[in-house]
Amino acid sequence: MAGLIFLAIVLGLCVGAFWLAIKATSKLPKGWVRNATVILIVSLLLTLIVVDEVIGGYQFKALCEQNAVLKINAEKIKGKTIRVSGEPVNEVLEGTAVKIYYSRIVYRDMETNEELASESRYTAKGGWFIRTIGFSDSTPPLTFPSTCSPPDQGDPAVVYGFKFAHSPKKEK
Repeated sequence: MAGLIFLAIVLGLCVGAFWLAIKATSKLPKGWVRNATVILIVSLLLTLIVVDEVIGGYQFKALCEQNAVLKINAEKIKGKTIRVSGEPVNEVLEGTAVKIYYSRIVYRDMETNEELASESRYTAKGGWFIRTIGFSDSTPPLTFPSTCSPPDQGDPAVVYGFKFAHSPKKEK
């Protein structure tokens, strides 16, 4: 049902953009110049709906390519028992076109508390248009993937030879 409502909204926006473009070009003589101008105006109006996501998508992609990696001291981590924590978790990055959350996952030695590995993860919210429609609480972007994390290289505990500490089970 939400998909049909979304399609109806997009169709309404397209009709509205065509109507505005035709009104704006009504004084031009009929012909290819008028038709081209209508198409240009419609394209610009529809692009304005997601321009923040287009810009935010480039920012998000750059962050992911540069920072979404697993940094690990492979020699020191081998054979250790590791505690995992988030430092920070879902911190909002400033200066981006869409809201982007940053989380850093840290792998620490249980005995010494030394940081032996870390990875960065990013999550993006959608732009103003999808947030305004508000079909869900998560409001992912329409124009790019909403999350990125280091590429999957298998289970790091197996690959690098360490084990995760398990929190004690709570008694009922």
